[in-house]
Amino acid sequence: MLKKTFIIISLIIVCTAQVQAFNFEPITQDYTPTGKGSNHVFHVANPGTEKIAIKISIRPRSLEPDGTEIQGEESSLFMIYPRQIILNPNESRSIRVKWNGEPEPSAEIPFRIIAEQIPVAFSELQPVLGGQITLTYRYEGNIYIVPPGAKPDLSITSIKKNIETEVITETVTETIIEIQDEEEIETQVEKIVETEIHTDMLVFEIENSGTRHTLLSNIELKLKRDENDSDPIILTDDKLKGVAGENMLAGSVRVFSIPMPSGIWEGPVYGSIKQFSAK
Repeated sequence: MLKKTFIIISLIIVCTAQVQAFNFEPITQDYTPTGKGSNHVFHVANPGTEKIAIKISIRPRSLEPDGTEIQGEESSLFMIYPRQIILNPNESRSIRVKWNGEPEPSAEIPFRIIAEQIPVAFSELQPVLGGQITLTYRYEGNIYIVPPGAKPDLSITSIKKNIETEVITETVTETIIEIQDEEEIETQVEKIVETEIHTDMLVFEIENSGTRHTLLSNIELKLKRDENDSDPIILTDDKLKGVAGENMLAGSVRVFSIPMPSGIWEGPVYGSIKQFSAK
């Protein structure tokens, strides 16, 4: 299964750059609600040449239909030790993270584990040459609390045709010719021109009514005129740009929009989705 790493770089103040990156792993970790699998170790390392401070936190997460991620307040359902650490150059540390929440959840529970660098000045003796830029690094990884037997269940809950309108604004130069005293005088005038571009789109809603998340890879979207259509249009990952690879959390609904597939017919469209096991 694909794993996504999120590294966010925050920019603070101006002028001379100071960069102290760090490493954090694993970036995705599955937990069991109880037993040995409810306790895991993460590793953070400082490959740089200066001392840095790191803070660890965990937040619940959910996805809006358009894919926007919503993070809740910092969770108290985990034991994190240590929560804050100071790393010397070329030093690495282990961080133990234990689940102390619901021992029998009905479905998988998703969280973000966040490792972020805290901007701390460890030495007052360092010279300050004018202003200074401090780049702070932040990793956002995944933790999933996975109950026994959890699995995804994908379905298409709605599908419709739509026309998307994009307005393109551009400035053009127009030549105006005026006659004054029997002479032609050219004047260059700038004007704003708006052009509407209409694109036929297919909009569909995917629901994961299952108890575990899945990435939309190795999928097949089948489009039919009706339930008895023996000649459907079949779209696979390569024709589903913006859909393939997206995360479907347990119990989530996502809305996707793709350019109208070639060969589509007039009238309603019925859809179904199937996911195949990775080879």
